[in-house]
Amino acid sequence: MTLIAILISLLLERLLDHVQDLRRYERYADYVEWMRRHLQGDSWDGRLGVLVLLAPPVLITAVLQAGLEDALFGLLGLLFAIAVLLFCLGPRDLGHELARYREALSAGDDELATRLARTLLGHEPPPPAGAQARAVIETVLVQANVRVFGVLFWFVILGPVGAVLYRAVTELRRHTLQDSDEFAWATRQLTEILDWVPARLTAMGYALSGDFEAAVARWRAVSAGTDRWLVPASQVLIAAGCGALDVDEDEDDDGDAVDAEVRIDANVAWDRTLQSAMALVWRTLSLWVVVIALLTLAGWAG
Repeated sequence: MTLIAILISLLLERLLDHVQDLRRYERYADYVEWMRRHLQGDSWDGRLGVLVLLAPPVLITAVLQAGLEDALFGLLGLLFAIAVLLFCLGPRDLGHELARYREALSAGDDELATRLARTLLGHEPPPPAGAQARAVIETVLVQANVRVFGVLFWFVILGPVGAVLYRAVTELRRHTLQDSDEFAWATRQLTEILDWVPARLTAMGYALSGDFEAAVARWRAVSAGTDRWLVPASQVLIAAGCGALDVDEDEDDDGDAVDAEVRIDANVAWDRTLQSAMALVWRTLSLWVVVIALLTLAGWAG
């Protein structure tokens, strides 16, 4: 059922553009605000508060998953799994967002490119065009894990409960991004815990789908001099992804070029790299699906 749910969900994700409009997390944001207003006191401003806030959506999903799993010969359970997975992916289409940014960059529309980059990054992008494109590439490599691979990993491990748990935690992390209290710290810690395995599997997928030696070399470099268990998931993904793409670490200082032709050539070069970054994500996703299918077939054979 897991493999079928993943295949159908990914297919619907590609075919139905309006499915993104159904992924509205405003109610969840309101729920987070309401819970935080009621969870007052030092005892709730930390890990306990995070766990209590996450408990209702996760438990509700678990009850529905258990109740529908065998209903109508498993059909209702499958439909529920597909619906949950579709809702938890994204919420926005990374490929579509990147395509719009590439169009603006190729057309030389700096204002639109900056606005689209701001949406992708979640903060103000660096002003030079080269540095901005580099930042977008890094964001694509990280967001692919947040929007797709992390959800798929926990869905495979725990079913719909895993997908809901991962999306609830990442949205909570986004909601507390600007906070510096114990609650935000606990949310970041939980996010890193949930991301540890899927991020490294995604990084390995980048390496296998691109320049393997360069990806592994940069991955090792970013882990050098520190406990490799504590390296943030985003650093691992950026290092392995940029290595797989063979992106020069100093290749971001062309944005101030005065000559128009030089700048156009630079934009064309960055456009190709951006296209390669998305292609790397798609190849990694294909690799994941193949591995999941092989594991499923091995389980059936056993």
